[in-house]
Amino acid sequence: MSEIFTLVEQDSEQVIIKVTAIDNYVIAKHPYISSEYDYITLTTGEGKDHIFTVIKKDGKTWNFHWGPHGCTMTSSSVDRLRDKTLDFLINECGISRRAFY
Repeated sequence: MSEIFTLVEQDSEQVIIKVTAIDNYVIAKHPYISSEYDYITLTTGEGKDHIFTVIKKDGKTWNFHWGPHGCTMTSSSVDRLRDKTLDFLINECGISRRAFY
C-alpha cells in the first residue's frame, strides 16, 4: 500500500484521500507532496471535467480543473501530484481509469 496516501471515502461523485506522508524522508522521496497537505479530493465521472482540491492542515485549500472542457495551467510538480494520485487510485485502489478521463 502507498506510503503517502490512504483512500478515505469514495462515492459516485468524488474520492477523498488522506495524505499520510508526515516523515521528512518520505516527503523527500516524493517531492510533489508537502507536510502541510492533509486531504485531497477529486471529483469523478467519465467524460466530465474534474476538480482536484488539496486541503491543508490549517484548513486552507487550493485546486485546479482538468477534463474535456477544463483547462488550468499547472506546474510540472502539480502535474506530477495529479499523476501520482491517479496512479494510486487506479492501480492500488482499483478505481476505474474512466472515472478520471
